Amino acid sequence: MGLLKKRKQEAKLQEGAVSVGKKDRDRGAFYRFWGGKPWIFWGLAVSLACAFVFSCFYGVFRSRAEIYEESPLETADNIAWLYQSCYLLYRDLYNSQNETKLDYADIYLEALEGFEWILDERELQEYVNLLELMRESARLEEYESAEELGQDWSEHLNKDLASSYIAQGYLGEDFVQKYSESDSHYTLDIEECRNLKNNIEDAKAYFQNLESNFSNLNISYDYIIEDHVTGKYITNMSEEDRNRTAEEEFFSLSFSFDSLGNVTIGEPVLGENTAQLRKLANEAVRKGAKDLISENSEVFEKYGRVRQPADCTVTFAVARSAWETKTETFYVGTVSSESTDYTIRYYTSPSRNYYSFNSYVRSGIGNILGICMLALALAGCFFPVLHDTKPWKNEKLCSLPLEFLLCFLFFLAGLSESILTMIVYVASGKAGGVFTEHLGKQKLAMYTVGVLNLTVLTAFFFACWYLGVCVRALRGLGLKEYIKQRSLTWRFFPFVKRQVIKAYRAVAHLDLTQDANRAIVK
Repeated sequence: MGLLKKRKQEAKLQEGAVSVGKKDRDRGAFYRFWGGKPWIFWGLAVSLACAFVFSCFYGVFRSRAEIYEESPLETADNIAWLYQSCYLLYRDLYNSQNETKLDYADIYLEALEGFEWILDERELQEYVNLLELMRESARLEEYESAEELGQDWSEHLNKDLASSYIAQGYLGEDFVQKYSESDSHYTLDIEECRNLKNNIEDAKAYFQNLESNFSNLNISYDYIIEDHVTGKYITNMSEEDRNRTAEEEFFSLSFSFDSLGNVTIGEPVLGENTAQLRKLANEAVRKGAKDLISENSEVFEKYGRVRQPADCTVTFAVARSAWETKTETFYVGTVSSESTDYTIRYYTSPSRNYYSFNSYVRSGIGNILGICMLALALAGCFFPVLHDTKPWKNEKLCSLPLEFLLCFLFFLAGLSESILTMIVYVASGKAGGVFTEHLGKQKLAMYTVGVLNLTVLTAFFFACWYLGVCVRALRGLGLKEYIKQRSLTWRFFPFVKRQVIKAYRAVAHLDLTQDANRAIVK
């Protein structure tokens, strides 16, 4: 009887198991997956909730960014560009007063007495050709060097070579008399001449770059340059604009040049941070133009100088009403990779709340994102998992080696900067503008941005959760056992150690009385 009863109970259990299996199959693969891996869905739920709450604070991030946003007008690059534009405006004022059409080099580049020839491109090149002739003659005639010949240099020139230089137009027929009897100082060596040519070419390119950006300056800024002596001025402002009060100005900065070209910052200085603005203006004045004309201008500084504008005051201003109602792009200066080249970038009016990435970073959004990442990792490490499953112990996906987890941690740290950039684009509204351009409908673009933002944030936060689940094995195994079981380094080095010891013992116990070939191979 006992045996029969036992068999009936086993049959009922088998029927129950078949029934449960059939129910599981009827419920589908999703249910079976959920029953086996609830930690995934639990993590996705927590990550989605965190992403949603985080996104709800985008308005707060935007408000804080407004506080930390620096005026694009009050940056070091833009103030330097405005100061350099004084050179451009002074040339126009100088030509207007003197009824001339001089270019920038004629006005601003000045050679020392006796070295006026360095600013004549043709004469400078002819002198370089003469030095080349002297060097080539020295090689053919085998005398010491051209620099040691002194006043007798003309007697040591190769006649045939000199005739060839004259025939090709590299030198004039009277070059010997010109360079031996002139009051000018022809004492530069050939390397100095080449460097000098580069300095002068850089200067011309620098001024040309200012000229090419004048239209951008004229569009975005009100300016006036006034001569101290004659009272003559050049401006793009109306009489009404010139009479604006300080309260009506959003930005105003003046540079005043005396008769010697010394510069002071005029009054008043108006802006969001006048103390910082004044410092930046003084830095631009101190740096001046000579360092911006060429990075290696030492040669030109030995034989010439860069003049400053003189006896004038240059004022740049932006009206408060124009700034607050501006909807088109605004131009500010930014230094390019070449120190001689100031290019212009667009700045969109803050009326659209398009604050810069740096303002969001300074507001602390990066720290908040880091706290959320840490919170999700700790949640994965300490929160209970449904159905009493232990993925960090039973799941291969959660049993990765320690080295792989460290690489994954560094990957998440690097990825966080891209995630932060996405957050700034969405919070500032720039992302919505991009999608509007492509989708055409603002509401559709807004929903698309919202869905993508939630999706990316959820995936990123789930990656942090997953990292925490993997690290949870450390709690169960202990540090020492965890390293032994999960560290490739721990496994690899004992293997290497065993192989080295094995090889050493094999060599130490070689029997040299046997076949030598077999011993060597072994």
